[in-house]
Amino acid sequence: MKKILIVFMILLAFPLLIKGQAVSPEAEKALLDLWQAHIAASNNHTEAYTRCAEFAAKSQYYPLTMVAEGMAAWHMMKANEWTNALKLLTKMENISPTFPLAEASSIMAKTWLTRIEREKVKKALKFYYRKNVEFPTTLEALQNLPPEIKPPFKDRFGKNWSYRIVNFKYLRGLKNQKYELLSTTLGNNSDLTNSLAKPYAGEIKLKPVKLITGTPGKETFSFERIGEKKETIFIAVGSKNNNVLFVFCGQEIIILSDGNHWSVLPRPK
Repeated sequence: MKKILIVFMILLAFPLLIKGQAVSPEAEKALLDLWQAHIAASNNHTEAYTRCAEFAAKSQYYPLTMVAEGMAAWHMMKANEWTNALKLLTKMENISPTFPLAEASSIMAKTWLTRIEREKVKKALKFYYRKNVEFPTTLEALQNLPPEIKPPFKDRFGKNWSYRIVNFKYLRGLKNQKYELLSTTLGNNSDLTNSLAKPYAGEIKLKPVKLITGTPGKETFSFERIGEKKETIFIAVGSKNNNVLFVFCGQEIIILSDGNHWSVLPRPK
């Protein structure tokens, strides 16, 4: 455990380097190896986030270190290592979104931090309920709570929470006993527990097939959508299809993100 914490602190201390640093084939192969180990150890979270932290501490692997950080944060949340996960997600959130991989990293952090902060709003609502035996009609009522209980009133994307009182389907006459709380940005994907229960990258059902145009930084590939509805689609670096963003194309690998997870795939030859 002591070794893990030391590696993690190195990861947090690692400064962001300048945009444009060349990504070596060695770094790409190392990330693909890390990805495969991450998938193989999907339930061994301590081992997985330790390996991710070791990768992220290697400056020569930047900017692919951002992928390792996102994977490490997910494994930390799964392992209930919330303090370290929050520090790492906050670091990711503050990355300047100057190129697709950095933008995706920042969005991923905001997505998970929004879910975590929604839990704080739920806790505040529970506190209010104990005092009043009903939930408030608006979140403004929570402004008067003690500072240690008062929740954030916006999600990490800067949007107000979507909050409303809802009625029970069959029970009548009960006032303000149930509510719906969503992130305006995430909608029905706002719940932390449900989101953490999903298999990593399970919703990124794309397989790269062929390079279509090879303009550096704007490469376009054909992808095969895997699943019941098989189809061929075309995505360029920096663009998205059905919430899956194509964030990086290297000599050896392709990286996709759906805002929750990464997917690291071998580049078609």
